Amino acid sequence: MDRKPIARAYIADLNELFAIAQTRPSGDAYADTYRKIGVIGYNREGCNIVGAYMAAQIERELGRDALIATIRDGYQAFPDTYNRLVDDEMQIRWSPTP
Repeated sequence: MDRKPIARAYIADLNELFAIAQTRPSGDAYADTYRKIGVIGYNREGCNIVGAYMAAQIERELGRDALIATIRDGYQAFPDTYNRLVDDEMQIRWSPTP
Protein backbone atom coordinates (compact mmCIF):
# COMPACT_ATOMS: atom_id res chain seq x y z
CA MET A 1 0.00 0.00 0.00
CA ASP A 2 1.34 3.43 -0.97
CA ARG A 3 1.49 5.58 2.18
CA LYS A 4 2.85 8.67 0.42
CA PRO A 5 -0.54 10.43 -0.04
CA ILE A 6 -1.42 9.91 3.63
CA ALA A 7 2.05 10.99 4.79
CA ARG A 8 1.92 14.04 2.48
CA ALA A 9 -1.38 15.20 4.00
CA TYR A 10 -0.09 14.86 7.57
CA ILE A 11 3.23 16.53 6.68
CA ALA A 12 1.38 19.50 5.15
CA ASP A 13 -0.83 19.89 8.24
CA LEU A 14 2.07 19.52 10.66
CA ASN A 15 4.35 21.88 8.70
CA GLU A 16 1.66 24.55 8.75
CA LEU A 17 1.42 24.30 12.52
CA PHE A 18 5.22 24.12 12.98
CA ALA A 19 5.52 27.39 11.01
CA ILE A 20 2.96 29.04 13.26
CA ALA A 21 4.69 27.72 16.39
CA GLN A 22 7.99 29.28 15.25
CA THR A 23 6.34 32.72 15.33
CA ARG A 24 4.83 32.20 18.79
CA PRO A 25 7.64 31.26 21.14
CA SER A 26 5.54 31.37 24.32
CA GLY A 27 2.19 32.07 25.86
CA ASP A 28 -1.33 30.90 25.17
CA ALA A 29 -1.01 31.10 21.37
CA TYR A 30 2.05 28.84 21.51
CA ALA A 31 0.28 26.37 23.79
CA ASP A 32 -2.79 26.37 21.53
CA THR A 33 -0.63 25.63 18.48
CA TYR A 34 1.03 22.70 20.22
CA ARG A 35 -2.36 21.38 21.34
CA LYS A 36 -3.34 21.32 17.65
CA ILE A 37 -0.10 19.54 16.78
CA GLY A 38 -0.95 17.02 19.48
CA VAL A 39 -4.37 16.38 17.99
CA ILE A 40 -2.93 15.73 14.54
CA GLY A 41 0.25 14.04 15.67
CA TYR A 42 -0.93 11.86 18.50
CA ASN A 43 -4.71 11.61 18.62
CA ARG A 44 -4.91 10.98 14.86
CA GLU A 45 -1.57 9.13 14.85
CA GLY A 46 0.00 11.52 12.35
CA CYS A 47 3.41 11.37 14.04
CA ASN A 48 3.41 7.56 13.87
CA ILE A 49 2.42 7.57 10.21
CA VAL A 50 4.88 10.29 9.22
CA GLY A 51 7.72 8.83 11.30
CA ALA A 52 7.22 5.37 9.84
CA TYR A 53 7.15 6.83 6.35
CA MET A 54 10.33 8.80 7.03
CA ALA A 55 12.11 5.74 8.42
CA ALA A 56 11.07 3.65 5.41
CA GLN A 57 12.40 6.28 3.01
CA ILE A 58 15.75 6.45 4.80
CA GLU A 59 16.08 2.68 4.87
CA ARG A 60 15.01 2.29 1.24
CA GLU A 61 17.41 4.95 -0.06
CA LEU A 62 20.39 4.59 2.28
CA GLY A 63 20.01 1.22 3.99
CA ARG A 64 19.37 -0.06 7.50
CA ASP A 65 22.77 1.09 8.85
CA ALA A 66 22.06 4.69 7.82
CA LEU A 67 18.67 4.54 9.53
CA ILE A 68 20.26 3.24 12.72
CA ALA A 69 22.89 5.99 12.50
CA THR A 70 20.14 8.62 12.65
CA ILE A 71 19.20 7.27 16.06
CA ARG A 72 22.76 7.19 17.26
CA ASP A 73 23.51 10.70 15.89
CA GLY A 74 20.73 12.45 17.82
CA TYR A 75 17.13 13.44 17.23
CA GLN A 76 17.84 16.11 14.59
CA ALA A 77 19.74 13.62 12.39
CA PHE A 78 16.52 11.74 11.60
CA PRO A 79 14.57 14.60 9.97
CA ASP A 80 17.74 16.08 8.43
CA THR A 81 18.61 12.78 6.75
CA TYR A 82 15.03 12.26 5.58
CA ASN A 83 14.75 15.81 4.20
CA ARG A 84 17.86 15.32 2.07
CA LEU A 85 16.16 12.38 0.35
CA VAL A 86 12.75 13.76 -0.55
CA ASP A 87 11.15 16.47 -2.68
CA ASP A 88 10.34 19.80 -1.08
CA GLU A 89 6.64 18.98 -0.64
CA MET A 90 7.48 15.92 1.45
CA GLN A 91 10.03 17.59 3.74
CA ILE A 92 9.21 17.99 7.40
CA ARG A 93 9.79 21.57 8.58
CA TRP A 94 10.26 20.91 12.25
CA SER A 95 12.81 22.79 14.31
CA PRO A 96 13.74 22.05 17.92
CA THR A 97 13.86 25.76 18.80
CA PRO A 98 11.70 28.73 17.83
